[in-house]
Amino acid sequence: MNKLRIIRIIVKASMGLLILGMVFVTIFFASMKEGVFIEIEQPHWVIKSDQLQEVLRSQLPVPDKPMLLSVETLEMRLPVHLNLRLIVIAMMFMVSGYMLWILWLIATIIHDVMKGTPFNLSSSKRVKLIGTLVVLAPLGEWILNVFFSLWIDNRFHFEGMILETDANLGWPVFILGLLIVVLGVAFEQGQKIQEENELTI
Repeated sequence: MNKLRIIRIIVKASMGLLILGMVFVTIFFASMKEGVFIEIEQPHWVIKSDQLQEVLRSQLPVPDKPMLLSVETLEMRLPVHLNLRLIVIAMMFMVSGYMLWILWLIATIIHDVMKGTPFNLSSSKRVKLIGTLVVLAPLGEWILNVFFSLWIDNRFHFEGMILETDANLGWPVFILGLLIVVLGVAFEQGQKIQEENELTI
């Protein structure tokens, strides 16, 4: 039980930090001066034109030893304005809300375990839902990245350059989600078998 209490404290602390982070980011972006440039980590520009790469490479210092410097990617800074504020805050709320949902489900499962009813259909369904949310997380990340890339590309266009995004979530997260779903299904089947056995006694 002590371990469960520690886990419950960690989960609740994580939820509190997420909420504080949402408030902080909202205040931070809302209070930023109009026109101030902020660095955008994702997406980034990828230079597809060989000619443009050669031009940029020619402007770099010549190394004293044989070395080939890459100029294929460029990061960017965008000026703060109302639309960018709204997009960043909305995306932050969606991601944080998604994480809060998962943490809340975990907290309810821990609550059931501490009450002495760990194996019930409600907990099994929650485990499956957590797994489904984890499985869908990479898709959600991809949708947000595509939306933000399209928004930027619609306003800025450079010949010989395209926008690309590096996904932070990928196959490991997807596989983890599948394993959680399978675990939830196993719990659910075990609960049903237990209930059937109790009825036959």
